[in-house]
Amino acid sequence: MTHGKAASEVFWRALKALPKKERDEVVKSMLKDREFMKDMFDMIVERCNERWEG
Repeated sequence: MTHGKAASEVFWRALKALPKKERDEVVKSMLKDREFMKDMFDMIVERCNERWEG
């Protein structure tokens, strides 16, 4: 497992462990960054396209 993959796994597990209200606050804070929000939107669209086409 790469360092980046390991870091993302730790982050994901920590985020999932938070109560929903706190998790929502973290996500809202992250989405305040316009560039990050665009990146997330692009990844979501790409993932949806893969599932629908695949």
